Amino acid sequence: IAGMAAGGAIKKIYELGAAFEYTTVYVQALADTLSTMNADTISSSLLDIEGLRKGPQELAEGMKEFAKAGDDAAMTIGHIAEMSKFATIAEIGLGDASKLVICQTKAFGNSYSETSNMISAASLSSATSIEEMGNAMSYTTELATVSKIKFNEVATAMAIMANAGIRGSKAGTALRTSVLK
Repeated sequence: IAGMAAGGAIKKIYELGAAFEYTTVYVQALADTLSTMNADTISSSLLDIEGLRKGPQELAEGMKEFAKAGDDAAMTIGHIAEMSKFATIAEIGLGDASKLVICQTKAFGNSYSETSNMISAASLSSATSIEEMGNAMSYTTELATVSKIKFNEVATAMAIMANAGIRGSKAGTALRTSVLK
């Protein structure tokens, strides 16, 4: 039993080390890219983030989501301050907030700003949270885009359903079912 416990601990240490190494390599690659950018652009973008209480790990997670979406470092720096504000309003991590906005933006073709503003407005004007709104949208995005439904229509439908007591995955499933019929 002691051997199994030690093996489990060693495995966990290895996983943490691998995650740390991945983040370190990513941050180094980002730093190399940023070193070629205009210092004024970087500092003005990072000053927007100041005071939002996002630590370096959380900023790296948000930046990683933009990189995975295919945005270059300059675009990432430009959007990370806005996503930090969105994450603060949403009361979720920067990585999760970025992933939510990026997925909806790529699917519906809006700007990151439009998407985050619509999600915030729909959530704040209804009985749902931004996290529940994101969960609901994960059930409807593909079908809505194929059916040529606009993002603001999806967000509005989610807000109306939330006010009727249908939130999160139930709202997403309900909208998906109604579009299918």
